[in-house]
Amino acid sequence: MWLLIDDERDLNTEVIARTPEAGQSLLAIGGSTCLCLDHDLACEESGYDVLVWALERELVPVRVQLVTSNPAGRQNMRAALVASGYVTRDGIHFMRHDLSQHLG
Repeated sequence: MWLLIDDERDLNTEVIARTPEAGQSLLAIGGSTCLCLDHDLACEESGYDVLVWALERELVPVRVQLVTSNPAGRQNMRAALVASGYVTRDGIHFMRHDLSQHLG
C-alpha cells in the first residue's frame, strides 16, 4: 500500500492521511510499501517530525518519496533518511540500503 501524508495534495496513492496523527496511526498499523511525505502539514508538527517518529519506531517502509516543495524541509528529511540507512540518487526517491541492491 502506498501512503501519502500531505495536508493538500492528492497523489495516486491508495491511502491519504491529512494530519500527522492520522499518518502516524497508519504507519503504526503497518502494511505500507511506500511512504510519500510532505514537510509542511499546516499544523505544529511537520513531515520531518512524523518521519523522525516513524524512524525511531522502525515504521518507515522500504521506499520513501519526499513530495515537499520546501527545500530546507526536504534537506532535513533527506538527512534523517540517509542517517537511517536509506539511499537516494535524486534526493526525492529513497530506498532502505539493505534492500536497495536486491530491488533495483
